[in-house]
Order: sequence, then structure tokens, then C-alpha cells
Amino acid sequence: MPGTEPIIPARRRAYTRSKTGCRTCRARRIRCDELPGACKNCTSTGRKCDYDLHRLPWGRQTTLPQVVCVQRHGWVLTSDEQRCFSYFQHRTVSSVADLFDSPLWQSHILRLSFTEPAVCHAVNMLSAIQQAAETNGMRLTGAQADDDHLKFALEQSVRASALLRRRQGSNDPQLIHTVLICCLLFVIGEHMRGNFDTTIVHVKHGVRIMREAQARGQRFDPALVDYFHHLDMEADLYWQTVHQDDTKREEPDWVTRDYPIVIQSVADARVAFMKISNHSIGFIGHAWQTPKARILAEYDAFWLARQRILSRYQQFTRVLNSFYQTRAHTLTSKEHRAVTMLRHLEVVQTVSLKLTLHDSSDASDQALIITDFTTLLSSSLAVISALARSTTTVIIEPLVLGGLHIVATQCPDFTLRVQALDAMHSWPHSEGLVNSEVWAALATEALRADLLRRIAQDGENRTGQFWRFLIKEIENQAWLLLSQFFTPVVHLMSITVPDL
Repeated sequence: MPGTEPIIPARRRAYTRSKTGCRTCRARRIRCDELPGACKNCTSTGRKCDYDLHRLPWGRQTTLPQVVCVQRHGWVLTSDEQRCFSYFQHRTVSSVADLFDSPLWQSHILRLSFTEPAVCHAVNMLSAIQQAAETNGMRLTGAQADDDHLKFALEQSVRASALLRRRQGSNDPQLIHTVLICCLLFVIGEHMRGNFDTTIVHVKHGVRIMREAQARGQRFDPALVDYFHHLDMEADLYWQTVHQDDTKREEPDWVTRDYPIVIQSVADARVAFMKISNHSIGFIGHAWQTPKARILAEYDAFWLARQRILSRYQQFTRVLNSFYQTRAHTLTSKEHRAVTMLRHLEVVQTVSLKLTLHDSSDASDQALIITDFTTLLSSSLAVISALARSTTTVIIEPLVLGGLHIVATQCPDFTLRVQALDAMHSWPHSEGLVNSEVWAALATEALRADLLRRIAQDGENRTGQFWRFLIKEIENQAWLLLSQFFTPVVHLMSITVPDL
């Protein structure tokens, strides 16, 4: 109205936002007086008052969607928990789901994280560890005392464990499934931190819990059962390698009894392959830890067991190709990609099996194995190229690192080894119980040791000087330079460099 003074809206009073308020006040978005023990807001309204020991660092920008915790969760998440959960949902799970269908991530872990607080805390733990690892170039995070993400991850894991302990003795049929999913997340988290022995403990506990529940008649999704079985085999292989444990394995029934492989979907193909690979990993681990003298004494038995597994892989490939030829036009892009991955993993396992009884003194066998290494490296590079646009750094199943590590450590052609090392450094990922930085470091040391042996053989002549130069470049981590000029230089020196 004329003559009326304009109303100036009152400015909101400025205040410093608290970083140490209780969880309840932060979730309610009200100011907390931060009284020790319990704040006045919570005691006056009868609410539970709980303080976080550690907070995520401030100021980190993110474009991830915010979690609508009231609608999706049956409880309230703090702002830090919302940030971690959003990262897991829209970065970890979404990037994997964009590549191929993963029932473990989508149907089990993500679904339970909306209904089970313990799984939600375990998810936040893994999310914080993954963020710390990505900031560090996927190097093992260890127990860095000054890393806020790792402190927050530790607190989330404690909360998840406490919630599970409170439900001990419960008759809830969902409890065992919840425990197994938390166990799986603990396995991945501890492995990413480099706590390998703790990782093995979690794997063994999970397998024991699952078997005891199955003995009582409880049923689980076959994908979850097969994956825990696969983790158990990988854990045994690690334990045998590190602790020199030589446990004799009995040959499984399906090796001697030719059960038919039936594939009517990509999911069927994944299950069939997992069953075969679980047994082949067991055989490979046993063969690696068996003394050479014993292998020679029992060569026929080892050769027959290996050939039966190789024959099983050949059957799998034939059935998979037949399925793909008849159903390719009906498959989605993710299913096409999954078939490609299965074919690659079959190559990895086949080459690994052949290496168990490889005779390096046989020239014809040496030529054949180099051809296999070349095929394996080409397949691995093709997979990396196909997944170049992916933003995921955590894959719950093995993919390319195993094959690259085989080439980088055991191939007699140093050119292929350097190319495989370069590929490992270009693929900073965690796959199952495999970390790219750890395996690249192991492969680097293996290459360096082989070069030192060549120097001892060749002395200070032209060839020995060349090996010394390569060691210097390896120590400088000049992988791209090595991979670019290694092949032509070796070709020029092939007259004086034996066995290349």
C-alpha cells in the first residue's frame, strides 16, 4: 500500500556449525549443546544420545545424489553416513552394475543395506575405505593413524559388529544372511587395507557359518554360496603360499563323473564357470606347493587330474559358444559383456593349469607356452579396453589382474612381462582378494630377480649392461617407456640375448 514501509526479512543469525554434535542432533539438524555423556536435547525428549568418535573430513565436494534416509531407511543416518552410503550406492554399485549384472552387489548387499542397520554400517565402512584407497592410488591403506576416512571406517565396523552381537541367539531366519553379507563386506574392507591374515579369518568364519546353517537345512542363494566357496579356495591358496602349508586335496566327484553342463542363461554360465574354477584353483594351489620331486614321482596322477579339469573347461566353452550362437540376439549389452568376461577368465584358468606341469627345458613346450601367454595378455588388454570408461575400482570377483600377474611373473618373454606390468599399473583396482598395487609390486620384484640372474650369467658384457639398464628403469617405475622401446631393442639384441 502507498506509504507503507517495505518489510525487510530478518537475517538468519550466523553461527559456526558444530562438527562434534551428537548423532541424534545432527540427524535432526538442530544445534547440540554437546554435554558429556548425553546432551540436553536428547535427555529432555527421551532420545538416545550417542557421539561419533570420528568424522569425515569437511570441504570435499561431491556430485553424488543425497540419500533420502527417511523414505529408504528405517532409521536416521548422520550426514557422514549419508555421504558414505551415497558413494557406495551411486559409485560402487552403480559402476559395477553398468558393466554387468552382479547379484551379490545388487540383490544382496544393496537391498539388505536398506533394511539391516548392521549391513548399512558395514557398507559405510567399505565406502570410507574405498575413498581412502582411491585417494591413495589404490595402494593398501593399512592402519594410517591420521586418515579420517579410516578412523570413520573403523567406527562403522565397530557399530556393525555391536549390532550383530546384540542379535545373538535370535531365531530370526534373516540373521544368518545378514551376518554373511557383513562378513563379505569385512573381507573386502580388510583386504583393501592390507590386513591379509584378518581377511582369511573373516573368510573362514563366513564359510563355517554358512556350512553350519546349511547343515540345519537353511538355504542360500547359489551365487552367494558359490562366491564364499571361491573365496575359501583363494584363501587356502594364499595361506599355502605364505605359510608353506601343504594340505592334500581330494579330487572332486565331478572330475571323474562327467556331469553335463547346462547353460540356459548368462547366470547359468556364471555358476557353471565358478564351480569349475573353484576346483581348478584348488588343484593349482596344491601343485604349486608340492615339491618338484614328488610331482615327477607322481606325474601321471597330476597330469591326469589336470587334463580332466582342462577337459571340463573345454566342455564349458563348447556349451557357452552354443548358447551364445543361438541366444546372442536376445542378450543385453551387459550380458554380452559378461560372456566376454567368462571367456577371458577361462583363458586365465587354462593357462594357469598348463603352467603347473610346464617343462621349461623343453623347447617345443616353451614355444607353445609363449603362445598361450600372448593370447592371455591380448585377452587381458582387450578387457581393460572394454572397461576403460568404468569408474569402479572395487570388483568383488576376479577379472584381469590374475591373468596379468601370470604373464608378468612367469612368461619367459621379457617383452610380454613388461607390457603386462604396464597394464597392471594402468588398472588400479581391487578384485576379490587381489590388489593391483600389491601384485604389481610382486611382479616387479620377480622381474628384477630374473634380470639379476641374467646379469650373473652374462657378467659385464654388452648384454649384462643392458640388463642393468633395465633394472634401473624398473626401479624408476618407467613402465610406459619400457613397454614402448623394449620390443625393438630386444629384437636388435636378439643375436646376443638368449631365450628371448
